[in-house]
Amino acid sequence: MKRILILTASFGEGHNSAARGVRDGLARVAPEQSEVELRDLFAEAYGSVNKLVRKSYLALVNFAPGAWGAVYRWLDRKEDFDESFQRFS
Repeated sequence: MKRILILTASFGEGHNSAARGVRDGLARVAPEQSEVELRDLFAEAYGSVNKLVRKSYLALVNFAPGAWGAVYRWLDRKEDFDESFQRFS
């Protein structure tokens, strides 16, 4: 049996929905050959800051989508993103 780990993030529902779709598809195609586990990588890696970041994300998306677009583009270009959050781990 193959053990498969799917990493997701609970920011909005898109990541989780896609992860569940992959998991459910594997269960239909190869139910006897795979064991799939979903894990929220951001919550596990940055537990102490995850709640704050998630609430901030939801506020930006709902009340200032243009500002979120700017943050998204900045993060997309940022190469040392992980290092920026190491202090919160």
